[in-house]
Amino acid sequence: MVGDVATEKALLNTLDFFERLGVPCWLDGGWGVDVLTGRQNREHRDIDIDFDAAHTKRVISELEAAGYVTVVDWMPSRMELHHDQHGYLDIHPINFNVDGSITQADPNGGEYTFQKEWFSSALYKGRQIPCISREAQMLFHSGYELTDKDYFDIENLKSIRQPTQTREGAQVNVPDPDQLNPTTRTDLANVVFLKNEVTSEFFEVGEYTYADSEGDPTPFEQRCVKYLYGPQRLRIGKFTTIAPGVQILMPGGNHPMVGPSTYPFTMFGGDWADATLATFMAIEQPGDTVIGNDVWIGRDAMILPGVSIGDGAVIGARSVVTRDVGSYEVVAGNPAKRIRTRFSDDEIALLKEVAWWDWPLDKITRNVAVIMGGTPAALAACQ
Repeated sequence: MVGDVATEKALLNTLDFFERLGVPCWLDGGWGVDVLTGRQNREHRDIDIDFDAAHTKRVISELEAAGYVTVVDWMPSRMELHHDQHGYLDIHPINFNVDGSITQADPNGGEYTFQKEWFSSALYKGRQIPCISREAQMLFHSGYELTDKDYFDIENLKSIRQPTQTREGAQVNVPDPDQLNPTTRTDLANVVFLKNEVTSEFFEVGEYTYADSEGDPTPFEQRCVKYLYGPQRLRIGKFTTIAPGVQILMPGGNHPMVGPSTYPFTMFGGDWADATLATFMAIEQPGDTVIGNDVWIGRDAMILPGVSIGDGAVIGARSVVTRDVGSYEVVAGNPAKRIRTRFSDDEIALLKEVAWWDWPLDKITRNVAVIMGGTPAALAACQ
């Protein structure tokens, strides 16, 4: 029955309720775990909300006016209410005391002490939701006889990555470059960090370069890279973004164009291969395909064999890139032609010298706003 299950709709309705009241609140319990993971993992009987105890009387009054009925009253520790449409709601008043401490009343007397770091937030389906942190949830799931649901929630909490520690030892809350998908946005399962997926010895790719899979589970090197037989390599730098539908053609699919026919006789073996192998081996082949750092490749673009694309270049959607593209050039069309350069020659030289993509991760994080929106000169001045 609807009233016996706390649905996602009921969750959002509850959050909207506290937001309209202007009462600070944080999601706790099972739904709090699911919001931390970015997805609903199981069905929930109730919604647990921690809120500023200074607003207790008003919150209860407004809930009753909205049709909630008190089921369990253990105030000042907690109160459970029920609504015919929205299900059960478990509210927990939290005291933000004048001495700076944060406490919750214990129904058996005394109080629990909270850490201010426990009051966090997480992105859930495009909405930033205030919630109790992973650390606090792990602590709250201890000290009593756990149920199957508790163990299930704990496993989901364990799956949440903690802030990345850089090689220099700094703690930064950024995506882990050694994971397949962004650890800071579990809803971005379509974003695949290619370094952690590729298997071919002929494919090299740098950290944070990603492709948008649009939910297709087929690995990028099968879905988007064709004829990767070697010895030519596909080399892609760091922080490059690749839109859905991009195709990268490698020289293994080239047909001979040195004589009257382009038919690949050698491929079929037997007498044809014996007669044509020397001719085929003598044909000059394109070299490696190289895509630089911080390149943006638009939807359905096609990169032909042996092309080199410089750092910071932009490839327009559905472009066919048949020749090299310079650093910070914008190209589009079939065949792709230069539309403009993003910066002056001197600025491009400075950007290549700065090479922000090679900075330590904590330096990138400190200066990410300048990297995205600053000038080349400002980027060069970053510490």
